Amino acid sequence: MKSIDQILLLIVISLSIAVTVEAQETMYIYKDGVVVGEHVLAEVDSVIFYKADVAEENTVTDIDGNVYNTVVIGTQTWMAENLRTTKYKDGVDIPYVSYNVGWNSSLTSDAYCWHNNDESYKIPYGGIYNWYTVATEKLCPSGWHVPSDGEWTVLINYLGGSDIAGNKIKDNDVGGTNEVGFNAQLGGGASTNFGSLGSVGYYWTSTRFDAEFSYLQVLYSDMERIDRFMYDRPQGFSVRCLKD
Repeated sequence: MKSIDQILLLIVISLSIAVTVEAQETMYIYKDGVVVGEHVLAEVDSVIFYKADVAEENTVTDIDGNVYNTVVIGTQTWMAENLRTTKYKDGVDIPYVSYNVGWNSSLTSDAYCWHNNDESYKIPYGGIYNWYTVATEKLCPSGWHVPSDGEWTVLINYLGGSDIAGNKIKDNDVGGTNEVGFNAQLGGGASTNFGSLGSVGYYWTSTRFDAEFSYLQVLYSDMERIDRFMYDRPQGFSVRCLKD
């Protein structure tokens, strides 16, 4: 942290604001009503306003007001929590569709729900989103996006490849080392029914495989690896966001 004298030296060096003063005039520096420094103005011939560098924020807030921790891994900045928004970044509500009520394998529009249709699973598992929410490109907060298959591959390669990368990003509570602070939660999903909570984590990517399927990444509680699969788009899975 810079001292008062160091700040005043910066004041003297830069902004070329001339000061004409009597030799005995003094500048007093106050903090909370108390004098913390003084300088004879005759010694000051220019003034600047100095602002210290501000550290990069390590959180991001979505349109719902949910605050997420973030983590830098290699060249990428990731959310360190599963997405749990109920609105798109433009403020429009994402349709809530109860699984096995209105949500089924024939649903071809955007939808989200909570595991077992129970909002108490919101933290730490986040929401369950079908791929049509991803396709809107509005699911993540402004300045963030659902990562592509290739962007997941960048992460996986940085961590040493698919055989071991899963273990390095899994939360400690589900058998991982979590050595890079990704805190992956194994939130299961909504496929033929709700399942795999705590044992498998499915994460959508933004990348299409063909007209019916898209890519996702899969983590396991009992294995170190991470796998890449294609799933049909009505299925509901977790989402992590990546900074643009």
